Amino acid sequence: MVYMAAKRLFVFGCSMTKYSYATWADLISANFDEYYNYALSGGSNVLMMDRFVEANHKFKFNPETDTVIIMTTGLGRYSYFRDNK
Repeated sequence: MVYMAAKRLFVFGCSMTKYSYATWADLISANFDEYYNYALSGGSNVLMMDRFVEANHKFKFNPETDTVIIMTTGLGRYSYFRDNK
């Protein structure tokens, strides 16, 4: 049996996934050829889904070669539009 590791890692989440110091995503990324971190500190679950759709549109996820991990956040976080007049 030949084990073929996934080539690309895509992660989505909040500050637990992307921050100024290494997170779990940065540590496991060493096992992949390519690493894309679409997380954002303070990000809501809606933002994560928006970024997931954006990344899929750009990279065309392939279930045979890609690994996608979404670390959801609390329901208290939400997205809103801010008027910066």
